Order: sequence, then C-alpha cells, then structure tokens
Amino acid sequence: MIATNRGKDQMAIEPLQPFDNLVPEAIQLRPALRRFLARRVPPGDVDDLLQDVFLNLARSRSQAHVANVAAYLFRTAANVVTAHARRQRSMMVSGEPDLGLVDDEGFGADRILISKEELRSVMDDIMALPERSRDVFLLHRFEQMSYPQIARAFGISVSAVEKHMIKALRRLNAAAKTR
Repeated sequence: MIATNRGKDQMAIEPLQPFDNLVPEAIQLRPALRRFLARRVPPGDVDDLLQDVFLNLARSRSQAHVANVAAYLFRTAANVVTAHARRQRSMMVSGEPDLGLVDDEGFGADRILISKEELRSVMDDIMALPERSRDVFLLHRFEQMSYPQIARAFGISVSAVEKHMIKALRRLNAAAKTR
C-alpha cells in the first residue's frame, strides 16, 4: 500500500499492483504514450523510443509493485525522451554520430582512433564525389531507395542512375586502394 496526496488535506491509501498486472494496462496506454512521444521527438524516433519505454518496463521486474501504472509509464517515457535529447546533443557537440553499433569499452583506444579516422576518410571520399553521383550513391546505399525510385526523384532514366552508381563505386574503390 502507498499513501498518495489527493488534494488539500486528503490522503488516500492505494494498493500496489503486482508487475504482471502492469503489462495489460501498459498495452492499453500505448496509443497515449505514442501521442506523448510524438509531441516531443521527430516522427522517425517515436517507434524506437516507444520500444525503449516498454523495454524499460520489461527490465524493471525488480520493482514488483507500482501504485500508478500510467504515471510510471509516462515518467519512464519522459526519461527516455530526456536521454534521447542528451544523446542528440552529445552527437552534435562531438560531431560524430552515435551509431550505437558497438560498445567502445571493449576496444583499445588505438583501435577506436583508427576506426574513427577510417570512417572520416570514407565520408570525405563520399563527399568528394560529383554531386549527382554522390546523391545517387547516398540515396541507394543509406536510404535504401531503388534505382527506379531514384530515377523518378531526379527525373532521369534508370540507366543514368546505374551509371552514376558505377561512377561512385569506382571512385570510392580507387580511393580505398590509395589509403
């Protein structure tokens, strides 16, 4: 049981809920949590952060009882948004994206430095490509757009897209061999 303040001079005793009862109620709150997150982060991040909220819920089994499930979930969502904003700020300050691919702690400082230098070199090589070839390459490799989609976006033929990709790949391959 937990005492909660219900207003001026009113205290109510609410029974704590076991963890197993949290899940159905949490699922019912999913649309509201989605709207909450959508007002605070870019649309592309909403699903990832919503998943983080439920992941935090799954990890919190040590907290066997929660008095107010909605408050708990929305507080967790607010914390997830805060952590997301902090990651975004640190990425902007360092100038390097946090790809979240590996934990740097398992690698030596020299290996991390070499990898970052290689990544910087590859990005410089990509940015040195002719503009249209670079755009075609980035859309295909990083945005997973198909050749026909790219052709429509630029108003060029699929054959022209193929030629730009060949040109980009040849230049990137040649640059990699000179390193």
